[in-house]
This record gives sequence, structure tokens and C-alpha cells, in this order.
Amino acid sequence: MNQQINLQYTTIQQPVPGFIYENLLPFIRKSNAYHPQPKELIVKLSQKHQLPENYFFLTAGIDEAIQMIIRKFGDETHIFTPTYGVYNDAKIFGKKVIAHNSLGDHHYEIIPKQYRSASLIFIANPNNPCGETDQEVIREIITKNPQAITVVDEAYADFVNYSMIADVDKYINLAVMRSFSKSYGLAGFRLGFIATQPQIIEKIAPMTQWANVAYVSVGASLTALDYESYFSKMRQELMKLKHDFVTFLTDQKFPVIPTKTNAVLLHFTSENKAREFVDHLHNHEIIVNHGDGNSTIGLDKRFVRITIGTHDQMNYVKKIISTF
Repeated sequence: MNQQINLQYTTIQQPVPGFIYENLLPFIRKSNAYHPQPKELIVKLSQKHQLPENYFFLTAGIDEAIQMIIRKFGDETHIFTPTYGVYNDAKIFGKKVIAHNSLGDHHYEIIPKQYRSASLIFIANPNNPCGETDQEVIREIITKNPQAITVVDEAYADFVNYSMIADVDKYINLAVMRSFSKSYGLAGFRLGFIATQPQIIEKIAPMTQWANVAYVSVGASLTALDYESYFSKMRQELMKLKHDFVTFLTDQKFPVIPTKTNAVLLHFTSENKAREFVDHLHNHEIIVNHGDGNSTIGLDKRFVRITIGTHDQMNYVKKIISTF
């Protein structure tokens, strides 16, 4: 490869399709005005997820949603590590963070129980960097902790066949976060949303600015929703590349930990061995996530995460790994 391959973050490497650009002009022309919570996208999300319109709040990606929720409910935040690093923003915007180590013997498991003083509980499902949690376990956590808001981060939900979004109509203390970054490959547009009951939205809405999402991003997201079959196929092809890569790594005797996202997690026997592997890739212009890096919390330097890239990129990565 003639250029660096950055597989450090779990962004989609496939280029944004042309039909996204082709439909942006009307939104660009109207970008001289403010558009607080554009109704056209909220209506479309309401129809897609079969929930009332007032159950949705648009955000500048899931990261903004996380920070908004922490600002309002983050007196005592509980997280289950290893997991997404932005939850640790509760140390900045909230008061207290309690991390529960949930990875043992290469298996990620959250134990449902009462966290008596918790005000906020984050559960990524599927989890980044690894693992998933059965929906009945999540429901048990919700019911055992009525004093807390349980937030299910579904950034990668479209890579699996389950979601908690329908449950927000059943539980007053449940919120679900979704994003267009991973499922639709639109990370740079910074568009996500919170689905929860109106009483919760009323409390978190003041935690951001009045017009918090770019209207151009709304246009890109609306177009993406019109091309669901294209993006479904993109995700299927991506997971096929992942399956082939995992098979390759397993055949090469690398220690692979199961994941449900568009990335692979390796666990080496020592930090030195992991460092040698990362350096070998870096020397061939391949950048991966070593330990926590910039996106996770709870991994030591024995862990390496590799995002799945394009077909050509992954062929090159396999070629370089073969020489390690």
C-alpha cells in the first residue's frame, strides 16, 4: 500500500457513497439558518422505530449524548469495563465513576444486580471493544435499579439482530443511544440520537445548545435512511471481511477474543509481545489500537484492537501479519 492504513478507530473505511452528496444541496442552501431539532429527521426516526416523535432527541453523535446525560444524571456513574472510553467523561462532567471489570477468561459478562447509590448506568450493547449482554440481563438491571437511568449504547446495534429501543416505552428509567457513524459510515457528519421517554428528554435537553446538530448532517442522515438496503449490504460485506480475517488470525494461532463490532480484539501473553506486533504493523504503515488507545477504557497493553477496513486493506494487513 502506498499510504497509511489507520485501523485505530472503528470508523467505516468504505468511502461515503455518491448518493449522499447528491442529496445535500437543499440542506446546504438552508444552512444559513438555525435548525433546532429538525422535525423531518425526527419524524423519520419515529416511523422507523415505531415510537412517538417526542421520544427522540437529536445529538452531535453519541459522544454529545453521553456528555448530556452525564451532566444531568452523573452523580454516580457505573460502567462495565473494558468499554467505550467516553463514558469516563463522567469524571469531568459528573461526580463519581465506578468501573466494574467484566472481562474474565476472554468472556465479557455483566452481572445484573442492584447498585444502590447509582444514579446512572452505561451499557454498550454490543460492547466496544468486545462482548455483548443479553437483553434480559439489561432488563433485570433496569428493574433492580429504578433510582438510576440505565443508558444502552447501541452504536453497533445494526451489526446484530437485537435492540432495546422498543423497551423505552416500557421503562421510565431507560434511554437508548444510536448513531449514524458506524451503521451508515457517516462518522464525520456527527449525528446521533437519544430515544427515551419525554420526561427524560425534558431534563437532558438543556444540557446542550439550542441548535446542536448541523443541518447538512441531517440531510445526510435522511438520505441514508432512504438507502437502508445499500447500508445493510455494506454491513454484511464488512462482517464477511471480519469473519475471513478472524479465520486467518485463528489459523495463524493469534489469541482472538470474540466481538460483535466491526473490529477484532487480540490478547497477547505479554505487553512486550503486543508491542512487537503493533510496531511490526506500524513499520508497514498500519495503525491499530494498542491497549486503551484513544477510544476504550479497561484494556492493558497486552490487548490490540484492529478495525476491519476495505477488502484491499485487509488483504495487505494479512500479508504483513503473515511476516510477523
